[in-house]
Amino acid sequence: MKQVFNELSMEDIKKTAPSVFQTNHKGNLSKHYVHIPTNKVIDDMISLGWKPCQAVEIKARKKSTKGYQRHMIKFFNPDIAIEGKNGDDVFPQILLTNSHDGLSSFKFQIGLFRLVCSNGLVVMDTSYGDFKLRHMGYTFSELQTKINDAVESFPGLVKKINEFQSVELDSKQVKDFAKKATEIRFGKDRKSTRLN
Repeated sequence: MKQVFNELSMEDIKKTAPSVFQTNHKGNLSKHYVHIPTNKVIDDMISLGWKPCQAVEIKARKKSTKGYQRHMIKFFNPDIAIEGKNGDDVFPQILLTNSHDGLSSFKFQIGLFRLVCSNGLVVMDTSYGDFKLRHMGYTFSELQTKINDAVESFPGLVKKINEFQSVELDSKQVKDFAKKATEIRFGKDRKSTRLN
């Protein structure tokens, strides 16, 4: 199976999202707030087999928030991919968002991303879990438990995806599905083109 993601080095991340490496938090936060640099969490994710493949940060709106703003790191695991029929491959990924201004916790969103183009473009196919870790007593073991719990659910999820993909609808079922989808999207009262 072709690998569609390129691993970023810490230097690559520093170029596009320098706030990841902030060594302290924005002032005037609760005494309970514990500063955990995002690069520490990246190191922990790498030790769990998840490699960073994208890093971005939002533009700071004020001078006082520059360097503390929200940032996102996307991870892939080169050892976990779901090979589909006819090259319809699915790749589990984890998105990590954080900031150092006291306004957000570490948020992890876990999803399945599907290869949609030969140039490596992927889109989220299914989001099936997220969790947060607060800036109050972060531990590697807590992160490891949460990630491992998510990874353990992959086989069952893959089985469901494959079951759904193997279902074939006849023409009446296709029309019924389209009609119900239209009603859900636009409401029952909306006039629509007659399905033949």
